[in-house]
Amino acid sequence: MVKIGEKVPDLKVSEWVGTPTKISEQKGKAVLVAVFQVNCPLAVAHLIPGAIVAYNKFSRNNLTVLGLATSFEDFDKNTPKNLRRLIEKGETIGDTYSYMSTHDMLSNGLFKQKIEFPVAIDSVIKPIELTNKMIIDAINSCGLRENYTESDIANDKQIFDAVKSLLQDKGYPESFYGIGFQGTPSYMLLDKQGFLRYKEFSSGEDIDEKIKELLKE
Repeated sequence: MVKIGEKVPDLKVSEWVGTPTKISEQKGKAVLVAVFQVNCPLAVAHLIPGAIVAYNKFSRNNLTVLGLATSFEDFDKNTPKNLRRLIEKGETIGDTYSYMSTHDMLSNGLFKQKIEFPVAIDSVIKPIELTNKMIIDAINSCGLRENYTESDIANDKQIFDAVKSLLQDKGYPESFYGIGFQGTPSYMLLDKQGFLRYKEFSSGEDIDEKIKELLKE
């Protein structure tokens, strides 16, 4: 898990939609990573449009914008195929389609805005030989316990075993749990030196002001 003030590693990616982009190569630029699932209505309806606005406003002013399409549930819907349908055709699916239709966020049944920044598809390992660190990162990311560590396993093995079983069944999204996101929508902001400044489980209503702050540094 990456904590505020620490260097953020390159994303673990199975493939890219758009130009492959390494965080480690963005020195001198602030970086926004918008984390979403295709079947997460609030992420697609609110976080992604906010990231598009940020891309259009600040990409010429030393801001790199990336998407991270992850999958920790609804594996039949949160697929690379459905991600490409969203990005290339504006097609939404499942809960996202229902939500955006109800809230008049679609034009002729399609997502109204074009995603032009690169989107990484999170590497999901399944089946998997899990390490204790991976299980602990997942426990902390999901908010099941606060600051769960290796020393807690003996005293609270039930939660450890339950999460281990879940990950073995569903898979382990490497970037999502490795960096320590708690759900979708989420985002993180890195400063121009690559240090993590913000990591939020949020639709990102305040992204704009935080980006301005980092670009001034």
